[in-house]
Amino acid sequence: MKKITAPAVLLLSMFILGACGSNEGGSSSSSKVNETTTVESSETSEMSTTEAGEMVFTATVVSVTDLESSTPAIQILLEDPVAVEDSEESIGSFQNGVALNVDPATLEMPVEEIKVGSQLKVTLGEPAVMTMSIPPQIPGNSIISIELMK
Repeated sequence: MKKITAPAVLLLSMFILGACGSNEGGSSSSSKVNETTTVESSETSEMSTTEAGEMVFTATVVSVTDLESSTPAIQILLEDPVAVEDSEESIGSFQNGVALNVDPATLEMPVEEIKVGSQLKVTLGEPAVMTMSIPPQIPGNSIISIELMK
């Protein structure tokens, strides 16, 4: 049975590959398709960048924890978030707080300045990537800035 299956698969593969390469003038046609796709994807990227907003909220620090990972990272657990700017109304996801997973090198302040009870102003790109856990966790690449409120 294996002897029959292997030649059949080989022939089918050759037929499929032959059909893909049999387009006359294939390279010019393919490049036109690629050019069109590139233009459309560029327009889409520009559109999503322009249309995407930012989510800004303030919240109280509950804890600051060093994460055990291959790269330096801290987790800032926040509670009682209050929306400053939230066009997507995502703040409802933070009813039980929110955890920010941050590379300390990207903070504009030393980690030591972030104390339990401090107020932070957080700016996220919208839509922010987050886990479906409770509380939701937001990775550093979704965080635009974290400011200490004084």
